[in-house]
Amino acid sequence: MSVEDFTQAQVIRRAKAAGGLRTARKAERVGRPVKHVYLFRGLIRCGACERKMEGSPRKYGMYYRCPARTLAPGAPALLAHPPTIYLREESLRDAVNGWVGELFDQQNIG
Repeated sequence: MSVEDFTQAQVIRRAKAAGGLRTARKAERVGRPVKHVYLFRGLIRCGACERKMEGSPRKYGMYYRCPARTLAPGAPALLAHPPTIYLREESLRDAVNGWVGELFDQQNIG
């Protein structure tokens, strides 16, 4: 058996174990280049509906916004949800940096 055949067999075996070839192809893909880097991508959730907030470049900086506009009309989450929720990344970054700084303060280490 050649090295190429062995490698191909391993790829197919792993693909079957992971849920099929489609899943394996996704794992092998290289991500496309991004226009903007969001520090908290995938980590921030809306306090009103618990959905992940998405990055949104605005005129005066980077923001995270709630994607509630994509909810189905009449969805229960929309009833008490404000029309727009934006969170400025700079404010969030400063708050997180302050919190982490307190955690590693000399008084807390030891």
